[in-house]
Amino acid sequence: MIIGISGYTLTCNHIFSNGYTQNIIFFCKMIKKWFVEHTIIEIIDSSFIDKYTNIDIIIQFSPFNKELSNIIYNKYPKCKNIFVKYGHEYYNDLMRLLPTGENLKNCASKAYNIDEVWISPHFESTKYYYESIYNATVKIIPYIWQPENIYIKPFIVDDFHCEKNIYIIEPNINMFKTSLIPILIVNELWKKNPNSFNKLYIISNNNYDKNEYFRNELLYKIPVLHSCYNKTYFCNRANMNDIFKQPGVLLSHQENLGLNYIYLEALYLRIPWVHNSTFFKNVGYFYMDKNIPEGVIALKHALDEFKPVNNMDILEKYNPDNPNVIMEYKKLINHHTQMKIKLGNYNRKKSWYSYTIPKYIIDKVGGYILPEDIIAEKNETIISIESTCNVNKQKIMSFVISVDKVKMQDMKQKIETDYIFIDMDIFPKGINKIEKYKMLGFNHMKCWIHALELNLNHIFVFEDDVVFIKNWRNVVNKFIQENQPNIIKFDALSYRCLPESDNINFYLAFEQYCMGGYYITKEVMKYGIQLFNSIEWTFNSCEDFFKLVFQKFESSLYTSVPRICIQEWFNVNNISSIQDDTHIQCLKNMQIDYYLPKYGHFYGRYNTMATLIKHVENV
Repeated sequence: MIIGISGYTLTCNHIFSNGYTQNIIFFCKMIKKWFVEHTIIEIIDSSFIDKYTNIDIIIQFSPFNKELSNIIYNKYPKCKNIFVKYGHEYYNDLMRLLPTGENLKNCASKAYNIDEVWISPHFESTKYYYESIYNATVKIIPYIWQPENIYIKPFIVDDFHCEKNIYIIEPNINMFKTSLIPILIVNELWKKNPNSFNKLYIISNNNYDKNEYFRNELLYKIPVLHSCYNKTYFCNRANMNDIFKQPGVLLSHQENLGLNYIYLEALYLRIPWVHNSTFFKNVGYFYMDKNIPEGVIALKHALDEFKPVNNMDILEKYNPDNPNVIMEYKKLINHHTQMKIKLGNYNRKKSWYSYTIPKYIIDKVGGYILPEDIIAEKNETIISIESTCNVNKQKIMSFVISVDKVKMQDMKQKIETDYIFIDMDIFPKGINKIEKYKMLGFNHMKCWIHALELNLNHIFVFEDDVVFIKNWRNVVNKFIQENQPNIIKFDALSYRCLPESDNINFYLAFEQYCMGGYYITKEVMKYGIQLFNSIEWTFNSCEDFFKLVFQKFESSLYTSVPRICIQEWFNVNNISSIQDDTHIQCLKNMQIDYYLPKYGHFYGRYNTMATLIKHVENV
C-alpha cells in the first residue's frame, strides 16, 4: 500500500518550534518506523501526480487547495483522503467570525474531498462540528509524544534542595492557554503566606505586563506582581531545558485543551505540576476548571511536598512506540485495506497427536512430547544434516528479545556474533493474559520491523532462555542452502522423538506451538506485519497468531529432531510471567524425563544427562 503524507517533510527535525510542529514530526517518525510494510511518500508539492499511477491513502496535515484536491480525486478515485486536524478549529472559527476576527493570523484553509478527519482526544467535544463541515467520518487518534527535545535529565530527590520557585509558561496567544488564573492562584497564596515560595516567573512572548488593559485595570488588584515586593518576574519565552535548570513548581491553566506537550515534558522531568487538565486528573496537583481556591490548595500542597514523582506509567500511554498506540494507528490505516484473512489451522492434519499419545504421557507431561512410533503422515520426507557438518556460513542476523541483563549476557555468549537485542516491553501491572500475549507478539513484530528497516533477507529470532545444539549455525546454514525454507521452527512444541540417529533430521512441521527460536525470510516478515496490522488481537496465545502467519508458508515450514534450540524449562528457576505453574511443571517434566535423556548430548551446555541433573540439583 502506498501512503502519501502532505504538509510536512518526513526528514525534518526542527522539534522545538511549537506543539503543532511536534505533533507532525512525532507522527511522521512513527509512520516511518512502524509502517515499513507500506511505501511512505512525501508530498511536498503537486509533482507527485506525475510520479505515481496509484496512491492508496493520502494523509494531509496542510490541506490541498480545491483545484489540486479535484485533480487528486479524479486521478486516484480509490484513494482515501485523511485530514489530520491538530488545531482547535471549532474555537478558532468562532473567533474568526467575531467582528475583530477577520484579520486573525494563520487563518487555516479548509480541506476538500475528505473521507476522514482525525482529531486529538482533547478535541472530541467538537467531533460533530468536523463531521458537518467536512461531510466525513471523524476518528479520535492517540496523542503521541517522546522527550526528543528534552536534553536535561529527570530530576531526583537530591535536586530538590533548592529555592521553591513557581513558573507560569502559558503562551497567552488565545483563550486556550493563559496566565490569568495561575497568577490569581499565586496571588491568593501569597496573601495568605508570602514566604511559601521564593519567586514567581511568568514566561511568555505575550506577557500581561505589556498589555494596556491589564496594566490599567487589573495590575493594581494583584499585589504579588507589584515590584515593591520583589516577588515576580516577567520573562520572554524559553524552552523547558532553559527554564528548569533546577526544579520548580509548574503552574498551568487551560480551557478545552487538556493535552499539551509542556505537561508531558513536566511529567518526564518529574517537576511538581499544578494544573486543571482532566486528562491528568490523578497526576500532579489537580484543581477543577477555574476554581482558584482549589488551585491555592493544590499549589500549597506542591510547595509543601516539593519532590520528584515517577510518572513513567503515565508517559507510556503517549509513547508512539507503545504497542497499544501503534495498534490503534494500525487499525485506523489498515481498515482501508482489502486484505482478506482466513483464520484456522494449517491445511495439513494437525490434531492427530492429541488423540494418539499414550495417556500416561499426557498425565505426566501434558502431551508435550511425541513417541517415535507415532507417524506424522504417509510418505513423510526426512532431510538429514550431519551434526558435525561444516559449511561456508552466510551471515544471518540474530534478534534476541529480552528484558533481563543477566540473560542478555548469557545469550551473547551462546550466539557469539551478529546479534541485535530488542528491549522487551515490560508488562504493566493488572493486565490480563490476552494483553500480555499481544505485547509479546508485538515484541516479535519489533524484530521483524527492524529487520526490514535493515533490508535483511532473513533472520533468526530468539527469546532469551534457549540453549542450542552444538554446531547449530553450520547445521542450519547447510539446511537453508540446500532447501530454501521460508520458516524453521527451532523449538516447535510438542517435541518429537525419532529413531536414534547422530544427524539433525528436518521435516515439514506440523507442531503449532512455541516461539523460543525460529528462522524466517523477508517474505514471511512482510506478510506477518501486514497481517498483524490488519486484524484485531483476540488470540489466547501468541502461537495462535503465528499459526495464521505460518499457514501461508506451510509447504516450506520445517522443524527438526532434535530441536535446534530448546527453552530452559528444566531449570527450576525458569518461571513464567504468563504461563501457570502447572503448565511449566509439565514442560519441565517432559524435558527431564523424556526429551533430554534421549537428545541431551546434542546440546553444548548440557551434553550429558549427568551434567543436566547435576545442574538442576545445584540450582
